[in-house]
This record gives sequence, C-alpha cells and structure tokens, in this order.
Amino acid sequence: MGFWGSIVVARLDVPLTGLRALKGYDGHAKELERAADGWRIWELSVDDSLPDPEVLVVGVSEETGAPALVGFVMDSDCVAVAAFSRSARSWSACLARNSMAAYLRPDDLKLSDVFLPPEEAAVLAVRWAADAGYQVSPVPLVELLHREGAPYAEHLFAEFIERVGIALSPGVG
Repeated sequence: MGFWGSIVVARLDVPLTGLRALKGYDGHAKELERAADGWRIWELSVDDSLPDPEVLVVGVSEETGAPALVGFVMDSDCVAVAAFSRSARSWSACLARNSMAAYLRPDDLKLSDVFLPPEEAAVLAVRWAADAGYQVSPVPLVELLHREGAPYAEHLFAEFIERVGIALSPGVG
C-alpha cells in the first residue's frame, strides 16, 4: 500500500496548517522540507476534511501571495498536480499518465477530460516558475510529464518541484 495524500509546496513563514485554506482540516500534516528561497513542503494525509487540490492550491497562493503547487498522490502510483500563480492562473497536469488513466477509467474519464497535455502543462509550468522568480526550460518538464512513476510517483513530483526551479535537499522525494 502506497501513500495517499497531498504534498503542498508553498512560500510561507508560518506552518501550513495555520492558513485559512486548511481551516477544518483534521488530518495529519508533516513538514517534509524547508527549501531555498522560503519554500516549504508539507505532506497532508488523506482525510475527509482535506480540501480538493484545486481549491487548496488557489487558497494557499492567495493567502501567501506566491505561487503554489499541490501534488495529490494516489497510492504512490500517480500524482495529480494542481498549480496556481499570478500569470499562469490555475492549471493541472498529471505525473505517471498510464497509472492515472487506470484510475480514471472506472469513471469513464480520459486523461484529456481532466488534465492538460504534457506540452501545454509544461508551458504553464514555465510561466509558474517565472512568477516564482525562476527561469526554466519546458523541454525537461515535457519529458518528465510523459514519464511513468515506478516505484513511487512521489519521486516524480519531487523532480517536478526541482524542474520548476525549487532546489531541494539531496534525498527529498
């Protein structure tokens, strides 16, 4: 059994659970890292009170005044990425596309019903990174957005975080 929950990436100087965006969240929150430039990375366990990733990422970004990312990890198989920044606005992508497609199939959904194609997501990720103060290339992002996640999709999300410019400590993810 893999990890189910959200990984939140935000630039803030207070605990994530102190934000209004998580008011009412009763699950377990664990800070994973304090990265460079004020970025903090938190893991939130799945709980009925956990906000939807799209709602959470917008709330965190609006409260902090900075871009934010949320990766919803599904049994360590795949990650639904929700992102928000001033110029890129709200967008979503997925990591480990084949695994994600398997999760969507029982609901008669296709990846294109829910997520942007990798090339479009990479363009918005570059804009997100620029809003965060980083200059990145879309090419490595496209490659990553096409890659599968065996054995742990969380590692793909850690790599995604790095590819949008946030320096992580060795061994994170």
